[in-house]
Amino acid sequence: MEDQKEPISGIFSTGPLSILSDLMLMVGLGIIIASYYALVNQIDSLQSTLIRNVLFSVSISILLYVSFRLMFLVLNRYLPWETHRVRRILVEIPAILIIAIALTIPFTLFFFGLAGAEVTREQLISNTALSILISLLINTFTEGVAIFRLYRDTLIDKERLKQETLRSHFETLKNQVGPHFLFNSLNTLIALIDESPHTAKNFVQKLSNYYRYVIQVNQEALVPLSIELDLVKDYVFLLNQRYDQRIVLQVDIPLEAENSLIPPLALQMLVENAEKHNAISAEKRLNIRIALQDDRIVVENTRMPKKNAPPGTGTGLENIRKRYALAAHLPIHIESDSGFFRVTLPVIPQP
Repeated sequence: MEDQKEPISGIFSTGPLSILSDLMLMVGLGIIIASYYALVNQIDSLQSTLIRNVLFSVSISILLYVSFRLMFLVLNRYLPWETHRVRRILVEIPAILIIAIALTIPFTLFFFGLAGAEVTREQLISNTALSILISLLINTFTEGVAIFRLYRDTLIDKERLKQETLRSHFETLKNQVGPHFLFNSLNTLIALIDESPHTAKNFVQKLSNYYRYVIQVNQEALVPLSIELDLVKDYVFLLNQRYDQRIVLQVDIPLEAENSLIPPLALQMLVENAEKHNAISAEKRLNIRIALQDDRIVVENTRMPKKNAPPGTGTGLENIRKRYALAAHLPIHIESDSGFFRVTLPVIPQP
């Protein structure tokens, strides 16, 4: 399963303890606001008057709290901070003002009317202005917490992605320079030197390019798709010298899509898995297709499992899944039946 991130929500998080602590905060703010009302409006010190104003302040604070909590739930769903920062600010500030005004004025008239007290125009304006100020301060603090958490999580994700990328490159390099791969490559090269010196020279050049690429991208989280496609073509060329051109690679990627990004060696891992787990012979050619469908990269191959082959560990697919989750918080999709195996990778646009 890929990592799923909870939306950033500031202090308005979920859970009974969070709600209780938030309500206690609102009660405290209500008492502070009541004291302000007493000073500004020159309220006498009668106990009933003070209790009435404390009840009003606490009630409007809780009402605003619930309203802003609902607002945050909607914003986190449709305009999360991770992907809609500017749009969220443009929507959130007017929403705060509208909610504060729309709740404070009618609630003030209703509450004091219910208590049999008159509300002057000055008191109504003062109460509304204070509610707006408190609402802006609370939400500024809340979104400040949200932005800090987003920044912190981004730094953590970058570090995790760096570690996953380094681990991926190390495993890939270790596998490719292992005795089995090296033995096959040298045997292929020896045969080509006698049969076709020109092809042997080309083989050495592409093999060198491949290893140079693996070493050079060991610090990169994402690379251009065009470079990855060139690498895959070279990799299939190397394999085909051993399999006598029985691996057929078809690439259907438009030029404009080649500027998008992809985790390094993701395509190579999928091609390597296809070669590793399928029987390849004169009667059974391995067909691999890399195409763009609905803004997603689809890598599929004919499925012809080797007889008595050990089950796969899934390490390569899990590595690709983790790197996509860390780099773009996007999932990959895997499909398989008796005839084909398909992996769908999200397209990551250039920033």
